[in-house]
Amino acid sequence: MKCFITGATGFIGSAVTELLLEKDHEVTGLTHSLEKTDMLRKKGVRPVVGDMREPQKWISSVKGTDAIIHTATIPVPSRPSKRYLKELKSAQETVVRSLVESATSCNVFVYTSGMTVYGSGNETRTEESEIDPVELAKPYVIGERLLMDAYEKNEFPVMILRPAGVYGDGGIFAKYWTTPISKGKWSTYPGNGKQVKSFISVKDCARAYVKAVDDPMPGEMFNVADDEPVAFGTFIRYLAEKMNAPKPFGIPAPIFRLLGGKILGEMLLTDMILSNKKMTHKLAVTLKYPTYREGITALANKYKRNHDPHTVEQKEENHGS
Repeated sequence: MKCFITGATGFIGSAVTELLLEKDHEVTGLTHSLEKTDMLRKKGVRPVVGDMREPQKWISSVKGTDAIIHTATIPVPSRPSKRYLKELKSAQETVVRSLVESATSCNVFVYTSGMTVYGSGNETRTEESEIDPVELAKPYVIGERLLMDAYEKNEFPVMILRPAGVYGDGGIFAKYWTTPISKGKWSTYPGNGKQVKSFISVKDCARAYVKAVDDPMPGEMFNVADDEPVAFGTFIRYLAEKMNAPKPFGIPAPIFRLLGGKILGEMLLTDMILSNKKMTHKLAVTLKYPTYREGITALANKYKRNHDPHTVEQKEENHGS
């Protein structure tokens, strides 16, 4: 199957790209970085350089594609502002409209939204729950509505995925947690850490995307989460424990809001809990890491292998023999 993926070198996008290639799909990947095109080629991806804010410069590459997976976004700054939200809203609206207009032969369009569209609260949200998006999620709701409108009017084959907090070796999670913790540095979490969140390993998240490509269900939405929500502080402390790093501590909520701003505070200081029953039953996604314990343990073991001096020396010896 011919697949076109935006954000092919991003956190979620790179994991989806690798799994698509493992499944022998033909992949064309959009990246904003010219420097990353060689990396994509070596993996077997046909690279396209472009910005999601200027789809007219690369949209011709979409024609003839069987599946489109939209994972690209504008990176979230450390203190997102209303100006950032305005830019993100414009970018999502522009790129979604362009992709819909160009996807004439598409069998499935997989759109990345997120659990933040439901807003905060300690109740478990299903795909039938009303949405009440936090500010940072409103641009993605615009994309959802444009695509569902296209589905209802023209049977456009959209599937909407709403991932929980995605963790792994990349993206914002690596920047603020995985990388510093792996180096034995002190780490923090927002507030007192008692806010409960749903999470998903990036590897399992990618499985949901590829399952959507392989078994399209136009018009459907799916939460993408593991089986067990967990308090944010417990989650980060478990990561530090598995990596033999100092015990993390919380940044008091007022200070966190002062540092990160109201928009980030609204997202990270509140409960957000998803049900994954529809994903595991209807979409039939089998989780390799059903809870954070399995996922974090695997992540920590990967870092230990990659950074163990004896492992590195053995790799060098094997390479030279």
